Amino acid sequence: MLTHVCMLTFGLITQAPTSITIPSPITPGIDFSVPFASTPKPSPRNQHWNLSVNPDGFPPDSGNYLPFLQRRKIARKVEATFFSDAFNRPRTGGQLYRQRLAALQSGYIYTQFPPNSFESAWLNTSGQPNYDEWISLLKQEAEFIATGDGNRRLGIVLGDSLSLWLPTNGLPEGTLWLNQGISGDTTSGLLRRISLFANTRPEVIYVMAGINDLRRGSTDLSVQMNLNAVIRQLRSQHPDAQIVIQSILPTRFATLPTDRIGRLNQELAFIARSEGVQFLDLTTDFLDGEGLLRQELTTDGLHLNHQGYQVWQRILQQVDNRLIQVRRGVLPI
Repeated sequence: MLTHVCMLTFGLITQAPTSITIPSPITPGIDFSVPFASTPKPSPRNQHWNLSVNPDGFPPDSGNYLPFLQRRKIARKVEATFFSDAFNRPRTGGQLYRQRLAALQSGYIYTQFPPNSFESAWLNTSGQPNYDEWISLLKQEAEFIATGDGNRRLGIVLGDSLSLWLPTNGLPEGTLWLNQGISGDTTSGLLRRISLFANTRPEVIYVMAGINDLRRGSTDLSVQMNLNAVIRQLRSQHPDAQIVIQSILPTRFATLPTDRIGRLNQELAFIARSEGVQFLDLTTDFLDGEGLLRQELTTDGLHLNHQGYQVWQRILQQVDNRLIQVRRGVLPI
Protein backbone atom coordinates (compact mmCIF):
# COMPACT_ATOMS: atom_id res chain seq x y z
CA MET A 1 0.00 0.00 0.00
CA LEU A 2 1.22 3.45 -0.86
CA THR A 3 0.36 6.40 1.32
CA HIS A 4 -0.42 9.93 0.31
CA VAL A 5 -2.09 12.92 1.90
CA CYS A 6 -5.00 10.59 1.23
CA MET A 7 -5.00 6.80 0.98
CA LEU A 8 -3.96 5.25 -2.32
CA THR A 9 -4.20 1.49 -2.42
CA PHE A 10 -2.43 -0.24 -5.29
CA GLY A 11 -3.43 -3.66 -6.44
CA LEU A 12 -1.20 -5.51 -8.87
CA ILE A 13 -2.80 -5.27 -12.31
CA THR A 14 -2.97 -8.81 -13.56
CA GLN A 15 -3.96 -10.04 -16.98
CA ALA A 16 -7.60 -9.33 -17.71
CA PRO A 17 -9.87 -12.37 -17.56
CA THR A 18 -10.48 -14.02 -20.90
CA SER A 19 -14.21 -14.12 -20.32
CA ILE A 20 -16.00 -11.32 -18.51
CA THR A 21 -19.73 -11.10 -17.99
CA ILE A 22 -20.83 -7.48 -17.78
CA PRO A 23 -24.23 -7.17 -16.07
CA SER A 24 -26.78 -4.74 -17.39
CA PRO A 25 -26.84 -1.39 -15.59
CA ILE A 26 -29.10 -1.44 -12.57
CA THR A 27 -30.12 2.19 -12.66
CA PRO A 28 -31.44 4.06 -15.70
CA GLY A 29 -29.27 6.60 -17.51
CA ILE A 30 -30.07 10.29 -17.31
CA ASP A 31 -31.97 11.95 -20.16
CA PHE A 32 -31.72 15.70 -20.72
CA SER A 33 -34.89 17.17 -22.18
CA VAL A 34 -33.62 20.53 -23.43
CA PRO A 35 -32.21 20.21 -26.97
CA PHE A 36 -29.19 22.13 -28.13
CA ALA A 37 -30.46 23.01 -31.58
CA SER A 38 -28.40 23.62 -34.70
CA THR A 39 -25.25 22.05 -33.32
CA PRO A 40 -22.78 21.36 -36.12
CA LYS A 41 -21.13 17.96 -36.04
CA PRO A 42 -17.36 18.10 -36.42
CA SER A 43 -15.45 15.61 -38.52
CA PRO A 44 -12.38 14.27 -36.73
CA ARG A 45 -9.25 14.58 -38.81
CA ASN A 46 -7.23 11.52 -39.62
CA GLN A 47 -3.87 13.16 -39.04
CA HIS A 48 -1.01 13.49 -36.58
CA TRP A 49 -1.44 15.75 -33.61
CA ASN A 50 -1.09 19.48 -33.89
CA LEU A 51 1.46 19.94 -31.12
CA SER A 52 1.76 23.71 -31.21
CA VAL A 53 -0.45 26.70 -30.60
CA ASN A 54 0.08 30.40 -30.26
CA PRO A 55 0.83 31.87 -26.82
CA ASP A 56 -2.74 33.08 -26.36
CA GLY A 57 -4.13 29.57 -26.65
CA PHE A 58 -6.14 30.14 -29.82
CA PRO A 59 -5.93 28.16 -33.08
CA PRO A 60 -2.72 29.00 -34.94
CA ASP A 61 -2.93 31.26 -37.96
CA SER A 62 0.77 31.75 -38.64
CA GLY A 63 3.96 29.73 -38.41
CA ASN A 64 5.23 31.08 -35.11
CA TYR A 65 3.93 28.57 -32.54
CA LEU A 66 5.00 26.87 -29.35
CA PRO A 67 5.45 23.15 -28.71
CA PHE A 68 2.91 21.39 -26.52
CA LEU A 69 4.82 21.27 -23.23
CA GLN A 70 5.88 24.91 -23.52
CA ARG A 71 2.26 25.82 -24.15
CA ARG A 72 1.24 23.93 -21.00
CA LYS A 73 3.68 26.07 -19.00
CA ILE A 74 2.05 29.19 -20.41
CA ALA A 75 -1.35 27.84 -19.42
CA ARG A 76 -0.13 27.40 -15.86
CA LYS A 77 1.09 30.98 -15.68
CA VAL A 78 -2.54 32.06 -15.82
CA GLU A 79 -3.58 29.52 -13.17
CA ALA A 80 -3.54 32.05 -10.34
CA THR A 81 -5.87 34.29 -12.31
CA PHE A 82 -8.10 31.37 -13.22
CA PHE A 83 -8.39 30.10 -9.69
CA SER A 84 -9.26 33.60 -8.49
CA ASP A 85 -12.44 33.00 -10.52
CA ALA A 86 -11.76 36.12 -12.59
CA PHE A 87 -10.61 34.19 -15.64
CA ASN A 88 -13.11 34.38 -18.49
CA ARG A 89 -14.04 30.76 -19.05
CA PRO A 90 -17.16 28.73 -19.84
CA ARG A 91 -19.68 28.87 -17.00
CA THR A 92 -22.47 26.72 -18.45
CA GLY A 93 -22.63 23.33 -20.08
CA GLY A 94 -23.62 24.97 -23.34
CA GLN A 95 -20.58 27.23 -23.31
CA LEU A 96 -18.22 24.37 -22.49
CA TYR A 97 -19.78 22.25 -25.23
CA ARG A 98 -19.27 25.00 -27.82
CA GLN A 99 -15.68 25.53 -26.70
CA ARG A 100 -14.88 21.86 -27.08
CA LEU A 101 -16.61 21.72 -30.43
CA ALA A 102 -14.60 24.70 -31.68
CA ALA A 103 -11.35 23.08 -30.57
CA LEU A 104 -12.24 19.83 -32.30
CA GLN A 105 -13.21 21.55 -35.52
CA SER A 106 -9.83 23.32 -35.45
CA GLY A 107 -7.94 20.05 -35.12
CA TYR A 108 -7.35 20.00 -31.37
CA ILE A 109 -8.70 18.68 -28.07
CA TYR A 110 -9.82 21.45 -25.71
CA THR A 111 -7.66 20.17 -22.85
CA GLN A 112 -4.62 21.37 -24.83
CA PHE A 113 -5.65 25.00 -24.23
CA PRO A 114 -6.13 27.47 -21.37
CA PRO A 115 -9.73 27.77 -20.08
CA ASN A 116 -10.54 30.97 -22.01
CA SER A 117 -9.70 29.60 -25.46
CA PHE A 118 -12.05 29.95 -28.46
CA GLU A 119 -14.00 32.61 -26.59
CA SER A 120 -15.76 33.94 -29.68
CA ALA A 121 -17.28 30.49 -30.26
CA TRP A 122 -18.93 30.15 -26.85
CA LEU A 123 -19.21 33.51 -25.05
CA ASN A 124 -22.78 34.30 -26.16
CA THR A 125 -24.03 30.72 -26.10
CA SER A 126 -27.43 29.99 -24.57
CA GLY A 127 -29.20 26.68 -24.14
CA GLN A 128 -27.84 23.33 -23.09
CA PRO A 129 -26.77 20.28 -25.11
CA ASN A 130 -28.78 17.16 -24.37
CA TYR A 131 -27.31 13.84 -23.29
CA ASP A 132 -27.10 12.42 -26.80
CA GLU A 133 -25.25 15.50 -28.03
CA TRP A 134 -22.71 15.14 -25.25
CA ILE A 135 -22.31 11.47 -26.15
CA SER A 136 -21.70 12.44 -29.78
CA LEU A 137 -19.05 15.01 -28.84
CA LEU A 138 -17.23 12.66 -26.46
CA LYS A 139 -17.21 9.96 -29.12
CA GLN A 140 -15.75 12.32 -31.71
CA GLU A 141 -13.06 13.56 -29.32
CA ALA A 142 -12.12 9.96 -28.51
CA GLU A 143 -12.03 9.00 -32.19
CA PHE A 144 -9.88 12.03 -32.95
CA ILE A 145 -7.36 10.99 -30.30
CA ALA A 146 -7.43 7.39 -31.53
CA THR A 147 -6.41 8.53 -35.03
CA GLY A 148 -3.56 10.70 -33.76
CA ASP A 149 0.05 9.98 -32.99
CA GLY A 150 0.05 7.36 -30.25
CA ASN A 151 3.47 8.23 -28.83
CA ARG A 152 2.28 10.60 -26.12
CA ARG A 153 1.00 9.62 -22.70
CA LEU A 154 -2.79 9.69 -22.67
CA GLY A 155 -4.92 10.06 -19.56
CA ILE A 156 -8.71 9.77 -19.34
CA VAL A 157 -11.05 11.15 -16.69
CA LEU A 158 -14.41 9.38 -16.60
CA GLY A 159 -17.34 10.53 -14.50
CA ASP A 160 -20.09 13.09 -13.94
CA SER A 161 -20.13 16.89 -13.60
CA LEU A 162 -17.30 16.87 -11.06
CA SER A 163 -15.00 15.37 -13.68
CA LEU A 164 -16.53 17.37 -16.54
CA TRP A 165 -15.54 20.69 -14.96
CA LEU A 166 -11.96 19.80 -14.07
CA PRO A 167 -10.06 22.91 -15.24
CA THR A 168 -7.80 22.15 -18.19
CA ASN A 169 -4.87 24.14 -16.82
CA GLY A 170 -4.87 22.18 -13.58
CA LEU A 171 -4.69 18.64 -14.95
CA PRO A 172 -1.44 16.75 -14.31
CA GLU A 173 1.36 17.91 -16.58
CA GLY A 174 3.10 15.96 -19.31
CA THR A 175 -0.04 14.11 -20.39
CA LEU A 176 -2.69 14.59 -23.06
CA TRP A 177 -6.08 14.46 -21.33
CA LEU A 178 -9.38 13.15 -22.67
CA ASN A 179 -12.29 14.27 -20.48
CA GLN A 180 -15.20 11.81 -20.60
CA GLY A 181 -17.36 13.42 -17.93
CA ILE A 182 -21.06 14.20 -18.43
CA SER A 183 -23.06 16.30 -16.00
CA GLY A 184 -25.63 14.32 -14.04
CA ASP A 185 -24.44 10.93 -15.21
CA THR A 186 -24.69 7.78 -13.13
CA THR A 187 -22.69 4.59 -12.82
CA SER A 188 -25.07 2.92 -15.26
CA GLY A 189 -24.49 5.75 -17.71
CA LEU A 190 -20.73 5.23 -17.47
CA LEU A 191 -21.16 1.53 -18.08
CA ARG A 192 -23.13 2.18 -21.25
CA ARG A 193 -20.61 4.59 -22.77
CA ILE A 194 -17.21 3.13 -21.92
CA SER A 195 -17.01 1.81 -25.46
CA LEU A 196 -16.85 5.41 -26.78
CA PHE A 197 -13.09 5.47 -26.15
CA ALA A 198 -12.40 1.79 -26.84
CA ASN A 199 -9.92 2.57 -29.63
CA THR A 200 -7.74 4.87 -27.53
CA ARG A 201 -4.60 3.73 -25.72
CA PRO A 202 -4.60 5.41 -22.30
CA GLU A 203 -1.90 4.85 -19.73
CA VAL A 204 -4.16 5.94 -16.89
CA ILE A 205 -7.92 6.22 -16.35
CA TYR A 206 -9.40 8.09 -13.37
CA VAL A 207 -13.00 7.17 -12.51
CA MET A 208 -15.37 8.97 -10.16
CA ALA A 209 -19.11 8.24 -10.09
CA GLY A 210 -21.95 7.27 -7.79
CA ILE A 211 -23.19 10.46 -6.16
CA ASN A 212 -25.93 10.97 -8.76
CA ASP A 213 -27.09 7.38 -8.24
CA LEU A 214 -27.56 8.11 -4.54
CA ARG A 215 -29.38 11.37 -5.30
CA ARG A 216 -31.82 9.43 -7.48
CA GLY A 217 -32.55 6.87 -4.80
CA SER A 218 -30.37 4.01 -6.01
CA THR A 219 -29.13 1.49 -3.50
CA ASP A 220 -25.51 1.23 -2.41
CA LEU A 221 -25.45 -2.28 -3.84
CA SER A 222 -26.42 -1.05 -7.30
CA VAL A 223 -23.57 1.47 -7.24
CA GLN A 224 -21.13 -1.25 -6.18
CA MET A 225 -22.28 -3.66 -8.89
CA ASN A 226 -22.21 -1.04 -11.63
CA LEU A 227 -18.74 0.21 -10.71
CA ASN A 228 -17.50 -3.36 -10.47
CA ALA A 229 -18.78 -3.87 -14.01
CA VAL A 230 -17.13 -0.61 -15.10
CA ILE A 231 -13.79 -1.81 -13.72
CA ARG A 232 -14.06 -5.16 -15.48
CA GLN A 233 -14.98 -3.61 -18.78
CA LEU A 234 -12.14 -1.08 -18.53
CA ARG A 235 -9.64 -3.83 -17.73
CA SER A 236 -10.85 -5.86 -20.68
CA GLN A 237 -10.88 -2.86 -23.00
CA HIS A 238 -7.57 -1.34 -21.78
CA PRO A 239 -5.54 -4.15 -20.17
CA ASP A 240 -2.34 -2.07 -20.04
CA ALA A 241 -3.90 1.02 -18.44
CA GLN A 242 -3.55 1.98 -14.79
CA ILE A 243 -7.12 2.33 -13.50
CA VAL A 244 -7.82 4.53 -10.49
CA ILE A 245 -11.23 4.43 -8.81
CA GLN A 246 -11.71 7.61 -6.79
CA SER A 247 -13.87 7.77 -3.70
CA ILE A 248 -17.27 9.41 -3.81
CA LEU A 249 -16.87 12.88 -2.33
CA PRO A 250 -18.83 13.92 0.77
CA THR A 251 -21.60 16.51 0.52
CA ARG A 252 -23.32 18.98 2.82
CA PHE A 253 -26.75 17.40 2.24
CA ALA A 254 -28.60 15.67 5.06
CA THR A 255 -30.11 13.33 2.47
CA LEU A 256 -26.60 12.13 1.55
CA PRO A 257 -25.02 11.52 4.96
CA THR A 258 -21.28 11.17 5.17
CA ASP A 259 -21.45 7.91 7.10
CA ARG A 260 -23.38 6.28 4.24
CA ILE A 261 -20.92 7.58 1.65
CA GLY A 262 -18.06 6.42 3.87
CA ARG A 263 -19.42 2.87 4.09
CA LEU A 264 -19.96 2.81 0.33
CA ASN A 265 -16.40 4.00 -0.25
CA GLN A 266 -15.10 1.18 1.93
CA GLU A 267 -16.94 -1.29 -0.28
CA LEU A 268 -15.59 0.38 -3.43
CA ALA A 269 -12.05 0.15 -2.03
CA PHE A 270 -12.55 -3.57 -1.44
CA ILE A 271 -13.89 -4.04 -4.98
CA ALA A 272 -10.95 -2.14 -6.46
CA ARG A 273 -8.43 -4.28 -4.59
CA SER A 274 -10.28 -7.45 -5.57
CA GLU A 275 -10.22 -6.44 -9.24
CA GLY A 276 -6.53 -5.51 -9.19
CA VAL A 277 -6.91 -1.75 -9.69
CA GLN A 278 -6.14 1.27 -7.53
CA PHE A 279 -8.41 3.09 -5.11
CA LEU A 280 -7.85 6.76 -4.29
CA ASP A 281 -9.56 7.94 -1.10
CA LEU A 282 -10.06 11.70 -1.27
CA THR A 283 -12.27 11.92 1.81
CA THR A 284 -9.82 13.32 4.36
CA ASP A 285 -8.92 16.33 2.23
CA PHE A 286 -12.55 17.34 1.68
CA LEU A 287 -14.13 16.80 5.13
CA ASP A 288 -14.57 19.51 7.74
CA GLY A 289 -14.66 19.03 11.50
CA GLU A 290 -18.36 18.13 11.40
CA GLY A 291 -17.92 15.40 8.81
CA LEU A 292 -19.33 17.43 5.91
CA LEU A 293 -17.87 18.67 2.64
CA ARG A 294 -15.78 21.71 3.56
CA GLN A 295 -17.86 24.84 3.02
CA GLU A 296 -14.98 26.76 1.44
CA LEU A 297 -14.57 24.09 -1.27
CA THR A 298 -18.11 23.97 -2.65
CA THR A 299 -20.58 26.13 -4.55
CA ASP A 300 -23.76 24.41 -3.40
CA GLY A 301 -22.88 21.63 -0.98
CA LEU A 302 -22.22 19.15 -3.78
CA HIS A 303 -20.21 20.70 -6.62
CA LEU A 304 -16.69 22.06 -6.23
CA ASN A 305 -15.60 25.66 -6.56
CA HIS A 306 -12.16 26.79 -7.72
CA GLN A 307 -10.64 26.06 -4.30
CA GLY A 308 -12.16 22.58 -4.30
CA TYR A 309 -10.67 21.82 -7.67
CA GLN A 310 -7.30 23.09 -6.47
CA VAL A 311 -7.37 20.52 -3.66
CA TRP A 312 -8.39 17.71 -6.01
CA GLN A 313 -5.90 18.65 -8.71
CA ARG A 314 -3.01 18.87 -6.26
CA ILE A 315 -3.74 15.30 -5.19
CA LEU A 316 -4.10 14.12 -8.79
CA GLN A 317 -0.74 15.64 -9.72
CA GLN A 318 1.03 13.87 -6.86
CA VAL A 319 -0.71 10.56 -7.53
CA ASP A 320 -0.10 10.80 -11.27
CA ASN A 321 3.60 11.46 -10.71
CA ARG A 322 3.71 8.34 -8.56
CA LEU A 323 1.92 6.27 -11.21
CA ILE A 324 4.41 7.37 -13.86
CA GLN A 325 7.30 6.32 -11.64
CA VAL A 326 5.65 2.95 -10.97
CA ARG A 327 5.16 2.34 -14.69
CA ARG A 328 8.79 3.22 -15.37
CA GLY A 329 9.93 0.84 -12.66
CA VAL A 330 11.44 3.61 -10.55
CA LEU A 331 9.07 2.82 -7.67
CA PRO A 332 7.54 -0.51 -6.65
CA ILE A 333 3.81 -1.08 -6.93
